Parts: sequence; structure tokens; C-alpha cells
Amino acid sequence: MKRAIVPFLFLLLLSVNCYDSGNDDRDLMATGLLINGQDGYTGVAFRMVQVPLAVDGVFYSIGETEVTYELWKAVHDWAVSPDRGADAYHFVSKSIIGSHDTGSEQQPVTTISWRDAVVWCNALTEYYNATSSVHRECVYTSGGEIIRSTGGACDSAEVNAAAAGFRLPTNNEWLMAARYIDDKNGNGTLEPGEYYPQYYPSGGDADCYVTTGASDIDGDGIVRYIADVAVYKAKTTAVVKSRAPNKLGIYDMSGNVDEWCFDMYAPSTPYRRGGNYFESASSSTVEHWSYSSSSSSGYYLGFRVARTIPESSLGANVAAAGRRRGAIIAVGAAVLALATLGGIFLYRRRRRAA
Repeated sequence: MKRAIVPFLFLLLLSVNCYDSGNDDRDLMATGLLINGQDGYTGVAFRMVQVPLAVDGVFYSIGETEVTYELWKAVHDWAVSPDRGADAYHFVSKSIIGSHDTGSEQQPVTTISWRDAVVWCNALTEYYNATSSVHRECVYTSGGEIIRSTGGACDSAEVNAAAAGFRLPTNNEWLMAARYIDDKNGNGTLEPGEYYPQYYPSGGDADCYVTTGASDIDGDGIVRYIADVAVYKAKTTAVVKSRAPNKLGIYDMSGNVDEWCFDMYAPSTPYRRGGNYFESASSSTVEHWSYSSSSSSGYYLGFRVARTIPESSLGANVAAAGRRRGAIIAVGAAVLALATLGGIFLYRRRRRAA
């Protein structure tokens, strides 16, 4: 099932706690800190981007790309090996390469249920531990035991908030990573001009229906339109990083495949974000969201991973600043109501015109 979102600008500003990342580290972090090959890791390469502002009090990194079939398969095959004995993993979904199970393994993996994505995140954590010099705790457990098998237990998974293992991003974390441009004032608050507007694709400098005459709103020196940053209205998925990234250096936050988020719209019904390769431009905007059963899968549906960054891994200035609540933009009730109604009206007009 799908549902067009009402304007999420105010939801983002009111419900997400933004934290200042600290003056000494802001310039480094605002460029998107790419993490790869650390800790002596020798497995299949992938990259994480550190998001400059914390969400709900948590600093985190998020996958530079959607999980590729290459990475999925390497972790999957390692995890299900009989050599692991009682610690072997069990998955239900039949994963495929992109939308049609053909072509490059650098396409996103698809036909992955939310439950299998949760289990695979634990598998990635243990795979990382086995192919590096570190030990990170798995995030998802049930009854104190690591979840290694797809099933109903995933829907009520216990989340170890202190664990530094891999996990799905929350809805708000996904939004921050998709919309962030720059905290220019350094006050922990995203103000107009510091995030991609609701009808824009992530990384785009214009409304999803605009194809000319835009200005460079994210300040990267290039004016980009939806076709430059999103795979949409296409016949197949594309290799990850086929389009330009957003300001943080994150690819395919708009289009290619829908991406699972951890939190639920309703019981056993998690959110998914980003739109996919065959949908229209309006589905590739940063505001668009959908939801599906936690056991469902599809050739248009994949995911990307996130990871909590412990304060011990941050500089002293960053950790101290991270404990201070950033100022949230004050929006009067009347302005919020008018903006919401106006956004719904404009969105419906554009959908009819599409």
C-alpha cells in the first residue's frame, strides 16, 4: 500500500531532535565522512557516510549506497554456511539482482522483506567482526538472543541502542540523510536553504517537475534536476551511483529502489522511503513515503544500512555538543496549519498534472 505524504518539512523540524556537531569538527563532518576499510576489514567493500547532525540524540552513519547484490550475497552465503553450526542464519526471501535478476551485481539487491533486512543487518555485523579486528554487538535481539532467523520475532525485535552494529535507519534518520545540505549557522537547526525542500529529489536543485531555469540551492557548483539524481520512470533498476549524489555524498536516496526503514506505520507494517525505478517523479521526492507488510517483498524494494556512532568514537567537542539540544525552529500553529493545507493542495494539483 502507498500513501502520499503531507508536507514533512514541519514534521522533520518538530519531531527530530537536531544536535550541533561541534565547531571543531563541523567542516569535516559536513562533507560526509566516508568510512571504509577501517579496523582491518577485508570483506566486500562498502562505504558509510557520517551524517553531521544527530537524530533523536543519536549520531549515526548511513550507507553511501543501497545494499548491492554483491554485498548481500557475500554476507548471506557466509551467514547460512553449515560451518556456523547453531549460529547459522536463515532467510526467507529469494533475493535477486536488481529488478530483473540480470546484469551487474552492483545493482541493489531486491525482493528482500523487512524481516530479512533486519536479520541480514545482524549478519553483516557478525560478518564484519569475522573479517576485521573489532567486535561490534548486534543490534537486534529477541529474549536476549541475537536474531538470526527470519520470522515474527523480528516484528518485536529488541533494539540494543548502545550497540555499534549495523541496522536499518529510522524514518527520521533517513529523512535527515536525504534532506541535509548544511548547518550554515552552526546552531543545530536546519533552516530554509539548509535542506532540500519537500518536493525536491535528494540532491536536486529543483522541484521534481522542473527541468530548466533552477539555481544551485545546495552550493555544490552544479545545478541538477531530477533526471540527474534519480532513477525513475525507467524499465529496470540501475547500478548504484549511476546518478549524482546529494550534498552529503549519498547516492540513490531518490529512485532506483524503495528502501525499508526500521520503524512502523502500523503493527508489522514498516515505512519505506525514496521511490523506485518505475514510479513517477512525485514518488522520488524527499517527502514521499510508503508502507508495506514486514513479510512482503518486491522487485522494486531494497534497503540501505545505518550504524550508531558511539560517543567514545567522537571527538570530545562533538560528544559534548551532541548532548545539547539544538534549537528547533518555532512554527506557530496557524502557520503550520496553513502550510500543511497549502502543501496538500499543491501536491494534488501536481499529481493531477503529472
